[in-house]
Amino acid sequence: MKKCIPILGLFALFFLMLSGFAQAQAPDTVAVKRTVFLPNNRYFETVMFDPKEWQNSASIVRYRVRKGQGNSRDFTTITPVSIAVEGGLIQWATGKPGENNGIQIGIAAGVFSQFNLESDSWDLLNADYIVGIPVTFRHDGWSGRFRIFHQSSHLGDEFLLNGDISPEQRKNLSFEMVEFLGSRDIGPTRLYAGVAAALHQDKEDNRERFQYHAGIENKFFLKSTKRLLFVVGADVKGEKEYDYFPSTKAGLGIEFRNPEQNTHRLRIAGEYYYGYQPYSQFEDLKVQWYGATLYFDLN
Repeated sequence: MKKCIPILGLFALFFLMLSGFAQAQAPDTVAVKRTVFLPNNRYFETVMFDPKEWQNSASIVRYRVRKGQGNSRDFTTITPVSIAVEGGLIQWATGKPGENNGIQIGIAAGVFSQFNLESDSWDLLNADYIVGIPVTFRHDGWSGRFRIFHQSSHLGDEFLLNGDISPEQRKNLSFEMVEFLGSRDIGPTRLYAGVAAALHQDKEDNRERFQYHAGIENKFFLKSTKRLLFVVGADVKGEKEYDYFPSTKAGLGIEFRNPEQNTHRLRIAGEYYYGYQPYSQFEDLKVQWYGATLYFDLN
């Protein structure tokens, strides 16, 4: 019970902050306040290079597990794939017409899978299922996301049948976490940072789940077009279990978008990752990969 008190306090503080945000707008700047059901706009932009962000993507990467200083396994080719959906349920919009300010409660779910392209049947290695409730807000260049989510991970049948893991090594990976991520837009640059902590986890999983999360992104239009952007960024996470080692994913590429519908996007990026495995129950492995990813958002 004592462990729940700080968490309940965090919930209360966050929702008080949201309440104050919605009510503390200066009268001369608020032209409208309205409630919208099933809104089609976003208050918190997708974090581009987070490996576990709710977004649709398909990658081809050269991947290896690092065993120690100066000692690593050979590279193999795998394809991480993610399919996700995120949408608003109810929104309290504030500000002048045309502004994108307010508070929104939504729902999101996604599956993050990895396939071994060097096996005969492109074996499924693992699938992580993540479902949650995001509460997002925006006021001018500031935005944030508070979310509660559940994750469960399941190894692929072919991976198990091929004997790549013994029954003793397998464990149930299932947990719930709470996370807050704040973001600030400064011109074309976006900075974000936040923390996450475990609410509950499977009794077989006794690792300490507390982490920081930060990153930087930059998007700017090429020439005078409103359809093509250059994107570059880096995402960093560190967990208490691993002495907050900065697991980092960096990328650069181009993004195509429909200027009349900001959520319709197609992005191609070259990427590099070094750090602890972001997927499956093998989160204690330090891994490295490089390759290319196609992101698509057609909601």
